Amino acid sequence: MVSGWQQALTLIIVLIPGFVYQGVKRHRVGPSLEDQDLSIRLLRALVTSVIFLVVYAIALGDFLADRFLESDPQQRYDDVWAVGLIVGGLVFFIPAVAGHVSAAYLTRKRYFSSADSMTFWETVRTTAEPDDNELSWGRALFSRDTDYSPIPTAWDFATQDIPVGSFVRVLLPDDTWLGGQADRGSYFTSYPEPRDLYVDRAWQLDNDGVFVRELPGPTGIWIPCSDAKLLHVTPPAEGEDTDADEEGAERSSWRDWWIIAASVGVAIFVHRTRVSRILERRRQR
Repeated sequence: MVSGWQQALTLIIVLIPGFVYQGVKRHRVGPSLEDQDLSIRLLRALVTSVIFLVVYAIALGDFLADRFLESDPQQRYDDVWAVGLIVGGLVFFIPAVAGHVSAAYLTRKRYFSSADSMTFWETVRTTAEPDDNELSWGRALFSRDTDYSPIPTAWDFATQDIPVGSFVRVLLPDDTWLGGQADRGSYFTSYPEPRDLYVDRAWQLDNDGVFVRELPGPTGIWIPCSDAKLLHVTPPAEGEDTDADEEGAERSSWRDWWIIAASVGVAIFVHRTRVSRILERRRQR
């Protein structure tokens, strides 16, 4: 009788390679229209996984059969490292590499001026012309060059990198202007939430949208923008808040590196502890 963990392992082997392949590929070239339908995505993942299994059976059939079928049942999974490397390579690493190469091919083809009329082998063999902004295989594989942007809407693109200290004004449907200065306490919503913003330093604007004066006291203003006619952002004068931004970015960078180093240290400690326990149990046997 098939146990629960064997069923889970079978599901992983059958579906995960296809999802890994599709995910890596979609991250580089973007989703297709069919990706919105979950049933199509599942079917495509299943078909892709079956293709991987066929390739594995042809290329590694004897090795896999000897490792998991013909060996002593008590020793099949005794070597945790070997099993982990085999499963990780077949289920995750190879599909990820295949997805990356497939995405590199599609990205390279899109950059050719005659992409619509090029066949598969023409795309593979054609030498890129840098002057025409075409991608070589090296750039396609090892750079982030792509014609796809993961940013979902123009609103997200316009509001994701607004400099600290920028002046923001919004023209509402009734031709009223609202706005202020976007300091570090300001916030802009992102997809899929409705478009609105919070400016932590509110200003008074006249009927023409000219900034008159900053409202007294610690004031902020929330502005709904779903039906707004216009959003206008004026960056701060050059040099203003630059030093503070650089200092904050440097602190953030050091903090990220410390978090990564601490995480790696904890992972190594936990792993060594588990290995020591496994070896101790084996010695006791």
